[in-house]
Amino acid sequence: MTPRKKVLRFIFWIVTGLISFFVVAAFFLPRKVNVTRAGIVAAPADQVLAAIVKFKRWPEWGPWFKRDVFIETKFDGESSAAGAMMFWSGESVGEGRARITAVSPGSLKIAVRFGEGMIAGQSQMSSALDDLKGRDGRDAELFIEIREVSGGSEVKFHFRIDFGQNLARRYFALGVPSTARQDFDECLVNLNSLLAKSAP
Repeated sequence: MTPRKKVLRFIFWIVTGLISFFVVAAFFLPRKVNVTRAGIVAAPADQVLAAIVKFKRWPEWGPWFKRDVFIETKFDGESSAAGAMMFWSGESVGEGRARITAVSPGSLKIAVRFGEGMIAGQSQMSSALDDLKGRDGRDAELFIEIREVSGGSEVKFHFRIDFGQNLARRYFALGVPSTARQDFDECLVNLNSLLAKSAP
């Protein structure tokens, strides 16, 4: 065997070993991510809900819209009601869609999906509604609770996502908790800035 072939064989086994290591390690990574963040917004609960339940108002307080000035959004469905949808596409935030699945005076439940082609998918809205909660590990659930307390309203964000058997996304999941906590903290700060002047 020539020296060149020996080097190539050595490189082959090194690469094969690394790939095997990362695949096996992925099985031991958590497939589910759960993040909860809460804080006080100095405004009545009905005003907080009004700002959160309308997707068209999210750019007023959502940190994602401030980070990506090129973000494009589209909306569908009756505002503030179950079934309302928002699609987004941006350079840094990527693409995704969100749908309100349940709303009450004290809570809001949203199904979120991240991935490619979401803006384009708006042209097939009926099938998109049924396909929003698929089984490929790209779906997430955001549950927001709003409770009147002394000095304003307690707003609690619950974020859950299941990456299923997608091993590559399990590595991505390692950074999700810290990012989600930071985002929700910014949401609370921005909601306070937007609504504090409305407090009684």
